[in-house]
Amino acid sequence: MQSYFKEALSMGVAAAKKNAVPAVTLQVLALSLIIGYYNIEGLRDALDAIGDLNTHYSPWFAIAMTMVFGGVIPLIIESFQRKKVSIPQRSYLAVFFTLIVWAADGYVVSWFYDLQASIFGNDKKLITIVKKVLVDQFVFVPVFIVPFFTFLLLWRDCHFSFKVMRARLREKGFIARGMPLMISNWAVWIPAASIIYAFPLPLQLILMNFILVFWSLIITLFVEGGAQPDGVPIMER
Repeated sequence: MQSYFKEALSMGVAAAKKNAVPAVTLQVLALSLIIGYYNIEGLRDALDAIGDLNTHYSPWFAIAMTMVFGGVIPLIIESFQRKKVSIPQRSYLAVFFTLIVWAADGYVVSWFYDLQASIFGNDKKLITIVKKVLVDQFVFVPVFIVPFFTFLLLWRDCHFSFKVMRARLREKGFIARGMPLMISNWAVWIPAASIIYAFPLPLQLILMNFILVFWSLIITLFVEGGAQPDGVPIMER
């Protein structure tokens, strides 16, 4: 059992190292955005306008935006990558299921951001941001996000067969699949979440999705490099 955890931990560290450069790039982009928001009036007005849409059309705006940024764009990129490496395209059912999963994620994340604001407030004090990041990354992500995506997307990649899925899990258990995802997630999303929670509440989901689309590109490159020979998803939040 100890060697099993060590192997899973080693895979997670390797995943984080592999994504180190693009992860830092994401942080720089996110930090630039928040600096621009608080210092460039035109950018602030544009982002606030999007935030107003999020508030006015909640939760449908969050559902649609996350489905596009987490699902549609990565699926388009994945289709080109699959042609490049001669892997068959996903079925229409798999594509539809993927979009539904991301739509559900958008709804839950939007609800979670609202919940965090109701519990801890929505000021920009360091202690408030730290509390939100800790609950986000060490409670919400490992308890919900990692199992949610690991099991649902594994089921999808097993052609919606629970029998095949059980066989896959016997070959490589949940911890071995989830640990690389969890550590790679922390490497990107702990800094990113710290920046996200420094934004006003209506913009937090907007910034999350901006980062998410780049994170999805990283995942696509990660898959292309052969890190997922059995089609198990490595993804975040």
